[in-house]
Amino acid sequence: MLRIRMMSGQEVASIPVVELVAADCDVKALKQQLHSAHGLPTRFRQRLLFRGNPLDDSTKVDSPMDLELVLLAYPTASETQANELLAAVRSGSTCEVEAMLEQPQHPDVFDVRGWSGLLQASLRGHLAIVGLLLEAGADTDLASSDGYTSLMLASLTGDVAVVRLLLEAGSDRNLANNEGYTALMLASFKGHLKVLRLLLDAGADRNLTNNEGYTALMLASVNGRIEVLRLLLDAGADKNMADNDGDTAAMLASLRGHVDIVSLLEAVPRGS
Repeated sequence: MLRIRMMSGQEVASIPVVELVAADCDVKALKQQLHSAHGLPTRFRQRLLFRGNPLDDSTKVDSPMDLELVLLAYPTASETQANELLAAVRSGSTCEVEAMLEQPQHPDVFDVRGWSGLLQASLRGHLAIVGLLLEAGADTDLASSDGYTSLMLASLTGDVAVVRLLLEAGSDRNLANNEGYTALMLASFKGHLKVLRLLLDAGADRNLTNNEGYTALMLASVNGRIEVLRLLLDAGADKNMADNDGDTAAMLASLRGHVDIVSLLEAVPRGS
């Protein structure tokens, strides 16, 4: 049996060694298990000691032993530390980011524009780094000065993998930026069908409006995105809503000469 206790002597977990051996468990995986199954802080804030000596994350856990657990607080990052982490994030240096988080360092640090590491990783499509920052406890819904969240940025660029990861981490799919655009609106505007499906499956509201009164359906209509339009209509988007000027999706499409869009919208029963 593997027993883990706090320095005070309080037992945290007792795990059969056979389970750890079967899973080819190392210290890193054990910390992740303590976080997910026992509600302890993220692995970056844990230190496991054997007879007073810290264990490396790569150490295999394959025999009965008693381990001590120390939980570390995130210290306040200096400007230099914050800049180093953000530089590693921007460059896509996964190993450097992980090493810095293991110090430990708080994942939510900001550059001079107010952009967090998660925002920058999401915009650049650095999937592994997004995963590390989320694992370290980064706030999924922190926004830039213009109101963009990580989910909005990934939706705008059409990054399916990052969008999926952020949704699984609990990102709010209905937040809006300073102009009122949600992630669903941005994906609709750009025509990112796979991202749109993920957002709709996650329960994104298809009838929210931006500051001009545009819905996702209107944005698809304006830009001639007929496949996006079909998907939104199938998901229950309201074709009869009007923007701040009183124009519906069909009117907006007509003004831009999108005959196929107008025909599709007119074919949908008015009450749909």
